Amino acid sequence: MSLIAGTIQKFRVAREVSPYGYFLSDGESEVLLHYTELVGHRPKVDDEVEAFIFYDTDDRIAATMKQPFITLGKVARLAVAD
Repeated sequence: MSLIAGTIQKFRVAREVSPYGYFLSDGESEVLLHYTELVGHRPKVDDEVEAFIFYDTDDRIAATMKQPFITLGKVARLAVAD
């Protein structure tokens, strides 16, 4: 499985790297889940989590547990915010 921005995927928590967050693994690649992107409780190493993959402000692939309104390949009616 490869990391595709705009999708929700299941990962295993590989390790915690303070002060940044958690590295999630899909078995082939790793992605950072920053502490600010957590929802609910803090996961433990080897927990399985579902995360949305996106590009951060520095164009690095990253993960968030926050659920988006829409994902890659889907169609939805959304209100324009600005």
